[in-house]
Amino acid sequence: MEPYSADDIKRQKRRDIFGLPGTSYRFQLVLINDKWVIRLLKGKEAIDSRVFQEEDMTVTGFPNQELIANWVLRTVALPNITPHLIMKTVQGMTKQIRENIDERDDK
Repeated sequence: MEPYSADDIKRQKRRDIFGLPGTSYRFQLVLINDKWVIRLLKGKEAIDSRVFQEEDMTVTGFPNQELIANWVLRTVALPNITPHLIMKTVQGMTKQIRENIDERDDK
C-alpha cells in the first residue's frame, strides 16, 4: 500500500467522530498543522487529546493503531471496555478515513 501524502490527508473534508459502543465516549482523528491528533469526547466536551509524533506513524502515514487503542484504554477507565472493542473501532475509523481520501482522489 502506498503511503498517503500530507496533501492527500489535508483534503480530508469529513471529520468523522467514532463512538465506543455501549458508552457515551467518542473519538475523532484529525490532521492539525501536519500532525495527527486524536481527541476523546464525552458528550460534546473534549476530555483529552494526544498529538502523534513522527515515530508514532506507520508507513501509510497514519498513527499506529495499537498506540491509538492503548491511549483510549488508558484514558477511558471503564470496566466494560475491552481492548478488542477499542481496536475494532480504531480499525473501522482508519479504514473510513482512508476510503474517504481514496474516494476523493478518484474524482
